[in-house]
Amino acid sequence: MKILGVDVSLLWKTPPKSYSPLQYQNISENIHEIDFNVLINQAIENQNFRLAVRLLYLNTLKKMSDAALIEWQSTKTNRHYLSELKGKYPQFESLTRQFEYIWYGDFALNETDFKSIKNGFSKFNATL
Repeated sequence: MKILGVDVSLLWKTPPKSYSPLQYQNISENIHEIDFNVLINQAIENQNFRLAVRLLYLNTLKKMSDAALIEWQSTKTNRHYLSELKGKYPQFESLTRQFEYIWYGDFALNETDFKSIKNGFSKFNATL
């Protein structure tokens, strides 16, 4: 195989997942310049529910920043925001856990699960 120039390690690699082009946009540079409604609707139309959850989470961070509940910075982690809130918003803690599980855990969502999560974000954002 070596003489033929064949890389045998490729036999054990899984092919990369294909995501929509929105997946690779750097959408967290400045959340105050993003039209979240458009991007969320595009992600839903493409049935990219993981990306839609990420956008819902970033939109919630924007709303919390606008309400002066957190001080948004692109370098902060989700844990930084939770510590800023000092346990005052347990709903946000739950949304953060769901987001992290879905986004970083590469969890695939179906439409029914997404609608439930979207409803949770909507209810929380209504309290801000």
